[in-house]
Amino acid sequence: MTWALSNIRAKVRSLTGRPDTGQISDDDVDVYINRYYQYIFPAEVKPEELQSWWEFNTTDGDEDEDLDDDDYFTINNPAYCDGDKLTLYLDPSEFYARWPETTTYDESQPVDALFYGQTLLMRPTPDDTYAVKIKAWTRPAALATDTATPTLEGWGPLIALGAAIEMLTDYGENEGIASLAPMYEKEKILVMRKTTQLMEDVRTIPRW
Repeated sequence: MTWALSNIRAKVRSLTGRPDTGQISDDDVDVYINRYYQYIFPAEVKPEELQSWWEFNTTDGDEDEDLDDDDYFTINNPAYCDGDKLTLYLDPSEFYARWPETTTYDESQPVDALFYGQTLLMRPTPDDTYAVKIKAWTRPAALATDTATPTLEGWGPLIALGAAIEMLTDYGENEGIASLAPMYEKEKILVMRKTTQLMEDVRTIPRW
């Protein structure tokens, strides 16, 4: 089976017991599909296929850089600044224990950074232009046409189940959610296992 948007939509209708457009329009079903595919699926699964690099150049005196939420949904280690290791903090308390807010620091090449609220705060504040490169997960493009397929078609069953659960949640159909939850978890494990196996089979490569 080809898991194009039209097939995923049909599966969502079957899973939720809404085969007729009089019950819910195709456009509304597609909203649930893309909501899951673009926002929930990447965060829960973090598949290897969505991994990339967030790259930008610092500006002298500018300590902040905002992550473009349309292109990426999160970042994590490793991180580099002009080829040197940049320690990335995700916990503000740990970061500010290292860099107290009450202290003034001389501008220099950043060695640490805090990612919080989709904003990267660098310390020290850059004193020049530096190339920053951080591991990131991209946000997949919406499925906009009936023939559009996910990055991997094998994600189709999980996307359909996830979208169905999102729909049933909005309608307060708890019994339906309970019946789909085991299938969803099983399918999610299968997708995540493929990602884990792929990562284990790939040798460690140089950071640049």
